[in-house]
Amino acid sequence: MADIKQDLLGLQYSQNFEIQGLQEANIDLELPPAAVSTATVYGVVSDGTDPIANATVKLFDNMGMPYKHTMTDESGAYSISGIPAGTYSLGAVKEGYRLSDAAGVTLSAAPPHRSILPASPMPPWRWGPLPVS
Repeated sequence: MADIKQDLLGLQYSQNFEIQGLQEANIDLELPPAAVSTATVYGVVSDGTDPIANATVKLFDNMGMPYKHTMTDESGAYSISGIPAGTYSLGAVKEGYRLSDAAGVTLSAAPPHRSILPASPMPPWRWGPLPVS
């Protein structure tokens, strides 16, 4: 068997061994885990003027299923990391506010994606006389 002289991919080749005729050889290999490309999305939830603290920010996969969520801090900021690259939608909700429109985002390993999520206050309920049938 020919000696391999260049290790172009940094694989750290094992020592050579000889096999003759119908011999078999068992060789145990250790491979490092493949690098996973992950992304980060961050931003602020705001009512257009003021940031919204303690809002829930939800990340949905391309099938519309919830994937990850987080809460905003006191300044309305959020960050979700460790997301596999791909296409997602992002929305925010908090009691007393309308759900923000889902923002479509395509995430890749770098740079982090910034997304501002608007939410609007719910109008107060006005109870009036109930119609009589």
